[in-house]
Amino acid sequence: MPNSVDKLESDAINEALNKNWKRAVEINLQIVDFDKENIAALNRLAKAYNELEKYDDAKKILKTVLKLDPINQTAKKNMDLAENRKKQFGSSPLPNLNNFIKEPGATREFSLEILTKGLTAKKFYPGEALILNFDKHRVELQKASGELINMIDPQKTETLLDGLRRGATFSATFIGSPDNEKEITILINSSIPIFKGDKQDVKPYLKREIEGEEEDESTTEQESDETLPL
Repeated sequence: MPNSVDKLESDAINEALNKNWKRAVEINLQIVDFDKENIAALNRLAKAYNELEKYDDAKKILKTVLKLDPINQTAKKNMDLAENRKKQFGSSPLPNLNNFIKEPGATREFSLEILTKGLTAKKFYPGEALILNFDKHRVELQKASGELINMIDPQKTETLLDGLRRGATFSATFIGSPDNEKEITILINSSIPIFKGDKQDVKPYLKREIEGEEEDESTTEQESDETLPL
């Protein structure tokens, strides 16, 4: 194998170790262009696609590997991973970080118990988009797959329905869960301010809540949500 390909092999391994998956895809594609039966590069490529949540692309590559080597254990494990993740998360895109920005009056966090049997917090991932279904007097929260999570409580429902009548649009995002597997924490974003009592600057919510980092209190003022209605 030419020295240039040897260098690409080394770079591909380093990018994977550093979890630079987009760059890993680019490098492994270059190797495969040179040698279409390079099983190591194909497996690395499939792994990178899995990490980027491109499960169909991963499965396509892995089918090629298994034609070349039907008992290849790495390919089998990566195929199982791609199939299981696609069943669990579907083909959803990577989380939109804008959904984690907490804006004054337009965002509220709260927790919900999971009603559906067999559905637990482990079947959600940070940034997962959830569905709000509006009725005349109630609002349901569902997974994109249609599984009911719970009803929004009446006080919160009235606030949301009032916003809907005023022309608001909404998004709901899973941001985490307490220790209880049957409870989740979500963030609801409104396109217009509808929530009362907030006094705060726009701040990066994902960094504070998902990564657990402390925010700078010198740049953010916020009243406690514990004493405020939705």
